[in-house]
Order: sequence, then structure tokens, then C-alpha cells
Amino acid sequence: MNDPAPALKSFLGPDITIPATRMVLYASRDDVTVPDYALSSRLEISDKRASRGIAAMLRLSGAREVTVDDSGVTFSGMAVAAEKLAAMADFVYFND
Repeated sequence: MNDPAPALKSFLGPDITIPATRMVLYASRDDVTVPDYALSSRLEISDKRASRGIAAMLRLSGAREVTVDDSGVTFSGMAVAAEKLAAMADFVYFND
């Protein structure tokens, strides 16, 4: 998505602003007996200095693998409940 702010606000909270210019987000469920989905994402960051802080925040939020490069942050393995994922999609696609 070219404007990741609504998705990030629904996932991380309304008081957190991240200088992301683009986001690609994947949700997968490896085991149908586990109710949570695993999120993987690539955030392109407009402020390169913020990348390390964003990476630290993602690690604290539960992402298992977080990498930082010149243009952004990539993370994977963050568990999210199906209800939270549905609320995030609702906020992104149906919020004015």
C-alpha cells in the first residue's frame, strides 16, 4: 500500500507515527490449530534515521526476525489474532 499510515495506526496504535512511505504486508497461518496469524512486512522509510528505532519497536512488539537496510525495515513472525487482523483491514479499507 502506498499510504501505510492507516494500517500502522490500527496495528500499533493511534499515537504512533512512523515515517513509512510504502508497506507490503502478508498474513499467513501455518497451523490451522493455532488461532493467530503470522505477519510479515516490508516498510519503506522516508527518514532513514528512524529505521533503527522502528526495528527496536517491532522487536519489542513480538516480531521474531527484523532487518534494517538503506531503504527500510523488514520483519516477520509477529503473531496477531484473527480479530485484530480483521479490524485492521476494516480500518484500512472502510475508514473515511
